[in-house]
Amino acid sequence: MIRDVPHLSRKKVNKKISEEINKQLISLLQNSSPSARVRILEELLTDTERVMITKRVGIILFLTQGMSSYKISEILGVSSSTVDRFSVSSSRFHYTSEWLKKNTVKGKVEALLTFLGSFIFPGKRRSFKKFVEEY
Repeated sequence: MIRDVPHLSRKKVNKKISEEINKQLISLLQNSSPSARVRILEELLTDTERVMITKRVGIILFLTQGMSSYKISEILGVSSSTVDRFSVSSSRFHYTSEWLKKNTVKGKVEALLTFLGSFIFPGKRRSFKKFVEEY
């Protein structure tokens, strides 16, 4: 199913209401099973939003693995300045990078990269799989 590009309304939501909704979203994700979380995120996120998040996670993952900005930008189809913003503001992604460091041991890294690649490169899994093997 192809959905439209996400659109953010210019109308502001009351800060208290926004904070409460955010708390409910976090609670929904924390208190659901892993499979339910996947289904919830599939329902809530557009294809474009999933690709954006996937690329962000990919950038952080590759940076934690010591890959160059140029190589990351080449693989994920983002500009090297985008990658540099992630590395410059690494404290902004502290929890994500720490989780990735702890949970992506050799073997799992390849599986995660292949999974990320399936979102970014649908239909190109073979070429991405070759990259993973080279990496």
